Amino acid sequence: MFFVRPLGLLQPTEVRRISYEESLAFEHLHETEYQRLGFEIVDVSAGPIAERSAAIDAHIWSWA
Repeated sequence: MFFVRPLGLLQPTEVRRISYEESLAFEHLHETEYQRLGFEIVDVSAGPIAERSAAIDAHIWSWA
């Protein structure tokens, strides 16, 4: 499972009403639960979209 890390900011909207700190707690909850269920977490670090997509692409190719 690819786990895309946050960029360090969060823009509140009408439907997104949590703070950045709350979003980090939500992220931690999801990561912990996925690990508990046996998923392998593939960390995708914060960064430009091109770097993130290249990291995901490289990881997928490593499975081939």
